[in-house]
Amino acid sequence: MYYPVLEHSRILSLIMKLYHVEPEKVILRDYLARDRTLLANERTLLSFVRTAIATVGSAIVCIKVIDEPTIIIFGIILLMISPLILFYGLFRYFAVRKRIVAIPDNYLLIEEDEDNI
Repeated sequence: MYYPVLEHSRILSLIMKLYHVEPEKVILRDYLARDRTLLANERTLLSFVRTAIATVGSAIVCIKVIDEPTIIIFGIILLMISPLILFYGLFRYFAVRKRIVAIPDNYLLIEEDEDNI
């Protein structure tokens, strides 16, 4: 048995149009959970981008400001690592997004077992 769905809600009608599903199969909370997961994935990508930018900034400071050879080498290493951080973040974003989008709508159904009630 499915949990009840608000059938006369404007939000639900918009969601039904957006996702093209029958209202008794998937509830609003399931769609919102998927959207929250997608937004969390985007936030994670942005944190990887922020980290890569901070690494480039640190590398530039190490190379241009400090004149010690070991610090300059450290700055060059940071400069080489920053694109790796960015590409790893992009790779992870698209891999996770592919897995999230591949989940069928009816996988998100919440069923109630009548024997356990």
